Formats: sequence, structure tokens, C-alpha cells
Amino acid sequence: MSDNPQAASPQAPAFGDARMLAIVCYGLFILAFTNGFTAIVGVVLAHIKRSETRGTIWESHFANLIRVFWTGVVFWVVLFCAGIAWMAGSWHAVMVDDMPTPFFALPLFGLAFLIYVVWYLYRTVRGLMAALENKPYA
Repeated sequence: MSDNPQAASPQAPAFGDARMLAIVCYGLFILAFTNGFTAIVGVVLAHIKRSETRGTIWESHFANLIRVFWTGVVFWVVLFCAGIAWMAGSWHAVMVDDMPTPFFALPLFGLAFLIYVVWYLYRTVRGLMAALENKPYA
């Protein structure tokens, strides 16, 4: 047999598990477009696994997933608050019979949403591709 301690490294399966978990988390993030909730499961798994993968290439993947999730939460909170303000402005415009001004903001909501979707998909698909190739998220 071999006396090479690296051949029987107990960490090799753990990093394989980290790779598989990163791929699953990216899949959950992409699936969140259909249901909106699987990203929560993915970010919880990423938070749990990130501390176990410190100093490896998989730490960058879990950090990316966490960053994407929390940036999304901030985006949605800001968009929700802006939407409430827009609705209040629209209601006020109806009351004073001055309709055109608030409706110029509606395309801005659509543009902000489109930019977010492109950014979200870019980060998740790029991370998934890097994970499939055993590369860090750079």
C-alpha cells in the first residue's frame, strides 16, 4: 500500500460535499424565480457551510450566495418602500386631478427590476458554472 498521507486525506470527501452543496444552493437560487422561497433554504445552507470551508475555493461560492441573497433582500425592501411612496403619490395625484407626473416613475420600477434580474442571474449562473468546473467564484 501507499505511505502517502495525502492519498487518504479525510478532507477530500468533505470538499466534494462542499462542491455538491454549492451546486445545490445555486440550483435553489435559480429555482427561486419560480417560487421565491428556495433561496432562503440555499442561504441558510450557505451560512452553515461557509465556516467549514474557510480557506478553500468553496468559501468564495458560499460568500457569493450569501451576498446575492442579502443584496436581493435590500433591493426588495427598497423597491417595496419606493412602491408604497409611488402609490401614495399616485393617490394624491388622483385626489388633486394631476395624473401624468407619478406615472413617469412606473418605467423606472421596471428598469430597476430588470437590472436586478440580470445581476441576480449573472451572479448565480456564473457561480454555478465555476462550481461545476471546480473553480472559485472570482
